[in-house]
Amino acid sequence: MDTNQTPQPPPVLQDLNVLLIDDEPLVLRSVQRLLRGLGARSVEIASTIDAAIGTCAQGRIDVAVIDVWLGAVHGLDVAVAVRSVVAGLPVVFMSGNPHPDFDAPFVQKPIDEEKLTRVLRDVLR
Repeated sequence: MDTNQTPQPPPVLQDLNVLLIDDEPLVLRSVQRLLRGLGARSVEIASTIDAAIGTCAQGRIDVAVIDVWLGAVHGLDVAVAVRSVVAGLPVVFMSGNPHPDFDAPFVQKPIDEEKLTRVLRDVLR
């Protein structure tokens, strides 16, 4: 056993509950798997703004990952809605398009695990 190894930091989402909001089933499955790999205790999924609000109302959510466009609903509106239930909820936005025209934590799809890890660390400080 090598005792000179630098201890690894804990997974970025260790013991946290994540709300993943997207309206594309394939994206939900792949990003859910990625978030679990980053140590999330649970990854709740929602594909509508009402489902997202309901999930927040039912239990503890520590961070949300939200698609910029959820059908015709803008991700900023989704963030406002979930934050009305969980005040101050950290949020990361994602989209298949280049960075949106608003200033917020963002990752582009397909999601790069290292980039997502950096953005999550920033919002969870």
